[in-house]
Amino acid sequence: MAFDEVILKRLERIEESLRRLESMRKHTLEEFVNNWQIPDAVIRNLQVAIEGCADIGNHLIAIKNWETPEDYVSIIEC
Repeated sequence: MAFDEVILKRLERIEESLRRLESMRKHTLEEFVNNWQIPDAVIRNLQVAIEGCADIGNHLIAIKNWETPEDYVSIIEC
């Protein structure tokens, strides 16, 4: 898979997670607290978006032959 394809695929996944998170804003706090599926969906989509960012960072680090980061925070700081 070409460099641009890898990045675009991850960006599409991040965008989809963000769209899903945006759709969750319609719920009230009461719905959020009383329906376990809503916070689970929010948490999962946040996780997917964050993982996508880390994947893009790791991909760029590998392509540039930069030093391997020690943790996820270091990926973003590169």
